[in-house]
Amino acid sequence: MGTWIGSLAAERKNALLLRVTEDDATRVRWELLREFSGNTADHVETGRTVAELLDTAATRRHTREQQETARHAEEQTRRQQTQRQARELHLNKLAQDLEAAWARVESFTDTRKPREYDQAVDLLRDLQALAIRDDHAGTFAQRFTHLRERHQGKPSLIKRFTAAGLIPE
Repeated sequence: MGTWIGSLAAERKNALLLRVTEDDATRVRWELLREFSGNTADHVETGRTVAELLDTAATRRHTREQQETARHAEEQTRRQQTQRQARELHLNKLAQDLEAAWARVESFTDTRKPREYDQAVDLLRDLQALAIRDDHAGTFAQRFTHLRERHQGKPSLIKRFTAAGLIPE
């Protein structure tokens, strides 16, 4: 409060002091307290018009919205980075034993169960991504073409391959 009193104009301070000396101290105290509490609120300032207050509020709202948008963008970027890292770890683990992964694809496609067909497709997508990443797309295409030819009589499986974009080059 001392800083606030120090910021009052000299004329105002002199007038208040004069009133205190004239036994009006209690009223001066309440007046000062009321002014001080009103001036500590950001939205109440003397001498500003309603239009100025509305403009200030709009500016603050716009700033908050920009900050919120930036925060959301940063969060999304972090989530995407985390997903990419998890995907890369998954592909690295898969790359450690490609033959076991292809054997799982074979076991999934040897059944006639839609759920296992879906698992085969998911694993084939991963194998395709790994082949592209490691520059072995030709090897993947050969193995996949052979797999597709062997299971040509399973329209549900072939349809899943096509829908997943697993078309041999």
